[in-house]
Amino acid sequence: MVEPVSPPLTSGTGYALPETEGKIVNFYTMAYVMQAGRGTRRANKLQRVLIDGGSVLNMMPLAVAQQMKLELKPQKEIIMRTAALTFHKIKYYVNLEVIVAGVTSFIHCYCLPGVQSSYTLLLGRRWMKQVRALGNYAKDTYHIHDMAGNRYAVDAEAAPSTIQAEIPQLCTNTNELSTLTDLDSESVDELSVSRNNLCNLLYKRIREQVGAAQSEEEDSEEMSTVDEESESGEYDERKTRKTSPATRCRASW
Repeated sequence: MVEPVSPPLTSGTGYALPETEGKIVNFYTMAYVMQAGRGTRRANKLQRVLIDGGSVLNMMPLAVAQQMKLELKPQKEIIMRTAALTFHKIKYYVNLEVIVAGVTSFIHCYCLPGVQSSYTLLLGRRWMKQVRALGNYAKDTYHIHDMAGNRYAVDAEAAPSTIQAEIPQLCTNTNELSTLTDLDSESVDELSVSRNNLCNLLYKRIREQVGAAQSEEEDSEEMSTVDEESESGEYDERKTRKTSPATRCRASW
């Protein structure tokens, strides 16, 4: 509801800094990672660990988890959607103990199948909440905290803007949340995608592919007709006129 009012008075120190052209970026860092609950304390040192505030959950390429010989636990509720609107089942997750900048956290991490990525591990908002991460976007730095409130600087390297194309979207169906007991309601709300929405996305993708195939087929048939009629001396420009996209759409659907 819009209500015309007088704005509150602002002191000289109450103003924000001038807007700049700088972009808020994701960060790479380094982490020590091991299987949570495993007796051995031998860890793997992972470079190019991506801190991404836009991702709800933590993710790891399946190939990295297999290389580390982690215990893969089955799951079926979470689905991976790529930027190209292709869907893939995520069959496994791993429970990890992760040490970043001296702060140890225990995380639930989903294994991404068939992903060629520049990151070895993606730490999303669930991890950032655990460590109460604070970002200084002017200096491109992060600080995290342990349970006692002690503050630690994260050795961070700005990730390229193209990294966003490598980050899939994770989603789930609202009818398959019975075993996702470790997710808070906010995460569930962000991840939940109804079956109808999933079908609509798939239907849109199928229509695009079918429409492109039909267009190529019609163009091929028209060229074939032109060749045949030209050879017989019965060429007619009206028959080679291309059908408009709107007419094609009505004819196809």
